[in-house]
Amino acid sequence: MAPSSWPWRVVLALCVAAPLLRSQIGTHWRTAFWSAPTLEPVSDIPFSKYTHVIYWGNRPQTDCTLAVNSARDAAAHDLTAAGHAAGTKILLHIGDGGAGIEGCTEQSNIDRFVASIVQYVTAHGFDGIDLDWELNPIGTRYSNLIDKLHVARPELVLTMDVNPSDEFVLPASHPNIAQVNVMCYDMDTSVTMARYNSALIGDGPVHKSCALYLNWFEKRGIPPGKLGIGLPFYGRRFSPAAGPWELGTFSPTGGRVTVYYNELVSDPIRWRESNKRWDETFQAQYLSVTSITPNEFVSYTGPEQIRAAVELLRSGGYGGVMVFALEYEYLAGRDGDSRYPLSSALWNALRYPLLTIDTNDPK
Repeated sequence: MAPSSWPWRVVLALCVAAPLLRSQIGTHWRTAFWSAPTLEPVSDIPFSKYTHVIYWGNRPQTDCTLAVNSARDAAAHDLTAAGHAAGTKILLHIGDGGAGIEGCTEQSNIDRFVASIVQYVTAHGFDGIDLDWELNPIGTRYSNLIDKLHVARPELVLTMDVNPSDEFVLPASHPNIAQVNVMCYDMDTSVTMARYNSALIGDGPVHKSCALYLNWFEKRGIPPGKLGIGLPFYGRRFSPAAGPWELGTFSPTGGRVTVYYNELVSDPIRWRESNKRWDETFQAQYLSVTSITPNEFVSYTGPEQIRAAVELLRSGGYGGVMVFALEYEYLAGRDGDSRYPLSSALWNALRYPLLTIDTNDPK
C-alpha cells in the first residue's frame, strides 16, 4: 500500500464503523480491580477506559463487620470522588477473611454483616458491591445475601466473581446480579507440568480455558450476556520447562512465582523479543526463556491475548470484560496511555474492531 493512500483508508474505515464503535463501547462493561494508592495513585487510574472500578481487598472481621482503617478509608473516599468525576461507577469488593463470608451469612450473623456493608458503602459513596465468595460457597446463603443487600439499597450495582462451581449457579441466576465475572485465571495449578495461567481456548481438565469456564455456566442456564471474561494482569513462572505442557514446577528462582505485568516488561533478562511466543491453538501468550539456568516458561496476558479475548467476547455474545488488577500493569515512569499498556489494548480492541491498532507489548 502506498504511504500516501493509507490515511484515507483509515479515515474511510472509521467513518463506516463509527455507529458500530459507539454501540459496542456502550453495551460491554469494562470492570477493573484496584487496591492501593501505594502501587498506583488514584490520580493515575485510567477511569475513562472502564465502566466500573472495584476497590479490592475488603473482608469481614471475625465479628462480621468491615474493618475501619484510616488509610483505606481515605483511599475509598478519593477513589469514589475521582471515579464519579470521570463518570465511572465504583464498587466495594467483599472477599473472604476473618469469619469468612461463610460464617457471616449464618442466620445469626447475616443482618449485622449486611448492615456493616451498607453503612460503609453509603458513608464512602460507592455505587455498588462486588461479591467474591471463593471459600466454601453455599448457594442458598449466597442468594440470601444478595436479597438482603438489594432490599437494603435497591439502587446498588451488585456483581460477583466466579469459577465453575455448582454453588455459584443459584446466585449467578439471581435477577439482581448485574455481572457474573468468570475468573479466567489461576488455571495453572500443577506440581509436574507447565500450564497456562489464562488460556482462552482448551478442552479439558489439563487444558483448562476461559471458553470452557464460560460454557460451563451457559450450560447451567446463565445467559451469555450476563457473563464477563476475567483476565489477569499477572503471569506465572515454571522451570525447568521452556514451553507449555513440559515437565516443570512453579519457579521462585530470582523472584516470586507470580509476576506482575509491569515487573515482567521491566525484566531485561526475560523480556526479550526472542523469548515471546503466541500459542494459536490455546490462544495464550508466554515467554520461553532458555538463556538462564534452569529454563523458564512464563505464562502472561499481553495485548495480543487481550485482542483475542475481545474476539471471544463478541463471538460468544458475552456481557463484558473484567481485569485483575490495574496496579499490576501500571508503569509509573511513562506518560499517557503508555502507563497502561493492557488497559489501552483492551480499550482499542473494543473501540476499533475493524482496524488493527498497534498495541504490542512494551519493547
